[in-house]
Amino acid sequence: MENLAVRVKILILAGIMLLITIMVAVAGLYSNNQAKQYIDNMYNYNLTATQYLDHASTQLRGINVNAAYVMQQDFSIDNRNFVLDDIINKLNSIKGDIDKVKEIDRGEKAQAMIENLNTNLESVLKNVTDCKSLGNAPEDRIKIYQKLSTIA
Repeated sequence: MENLAVRVKILILAGIMLLITIMVAVAGLYSNNQAKQYIDNMYNYNLTATQYLDHASTQLRGINVNAAYVMQQDFSIDNRNFVLDDIINKLNSIKGDIDKVKEIDRGEKAQAMIENLNTNLESVLKNVTDCKSLGNAPEDRIKIYQKLSTIA
């Protein structure tokens, strides 16, 4: 009987240790899964925002080149308007990228910066659109230079 009681005690102890091991494993797996999920969300969030901002930066470099080219060259009105249309399309593309980043980043500081950027973007877009209605007279070229110097 005594030997049987020791065997039962050892089996009960082994069972308790097995239950404790299972509980630790479940807690570890749960924590690991949560950490993986947080890292995936952070990675996707940062990667997506970075891709939109990189695209906007590329468009901005193209706008700078086109604006400088328009200011330095003596284009015909049609050719100048063609380049200005390209600038407008790139500005609208940047606006779309900024809107996507606005959806992704909900931070108060980021939202304030994005609103400021949208205000500046609207101002630049208006200046470029105004340049399309100007001619090739010297005073018109001065206005074009003044309006496009805000982006170049």
